[in-house]
Amino acid sequence: MRITVRAVFASASIILGMSPAAQATIISANFTGGNFGGAPTSLNATDTAGIGAFNAANWNNLDGNPGGPASLNDSTGTASGVTLTWGSTSPALYGSGTGTATGDAKMFNGYIDNLNNSTVTLTFSGLVPGSLWNVASYSLPDSLDGRTSDYGIGTDIRYLKSDNAASFQTFGYVPVVGSSAGNFTSGNTNEWDNIVADPSGNIVITAHADAFRAYFNGAQLASVATVPEPSSAVLMGIGCFAAAAFASRRRMAA
Repeated sequence: MRITVRAVFASASIILGMSPAAQATIISANFTGGNFGGAPTSLNATDTAGIGAFNAANWNNLDGNPGGPASLNDSTGTASGVTLTWGSTSPALYGSGTGTATGDAKMFNGYIDNLNNSTVTLTFSGLVPGSLWNVASYSLPDSLDGRTSDYGIGTDIRYLKSDNAASFQTFGYVPVVGSSAGNFTSGNTNEWDNIVADPSGNIVITAHADAFRAYFNGAQLASVATVPEPSSAVLMGIGCFAAAAFASRRRMAA
């Protein structure tokens, strides 16, 4: 059988392209809330919730405010090694009134918030330092409108004007886009892409109330897959295969 150089490199391309894409790890936290609208509200393990690619099962139901560190399972129900600490110095538990008809409604139905413009912080710990994550947080309060809050990871800040349960039931997830300091945009979802876990293995989301209160119904992390480099053994094998092919061609041409 004649082996050509072109065939060698075609085979190499196939070998290098055979590595399966890494499955994203999704870790989801639901704050069950309380005091209104049927809250506290938990999700069952089979309930799915989350915007777009974040949609997942096996949400971790978290009670109280403040709380943690709580050990979190991933979307397969497997221990992730990640913990979450959450809450504020002026804590409160409430419900939005979205109901329990779907996993999404359950997630939005309970929430934690703060009083008197204090800060609410979510700290995910136990991540691999330098690892990349997409992050989503969900914020939908009760029927009291006119709240404005800012949500940030580091210096990447989103300015949210509150929606309510009726808005969610009509429009579903509404990402906050185009906001800026002093320009609060209506919505219920904040997203950050390619967030790097800090040297201590943490990702921290901080919310401040600009008018009345800041609030969280839930939050999620989704790992960002990186393309694996071919192993040295694979590259060595391809190199040997190519060298053999070149030698074979030289002998045939002699």
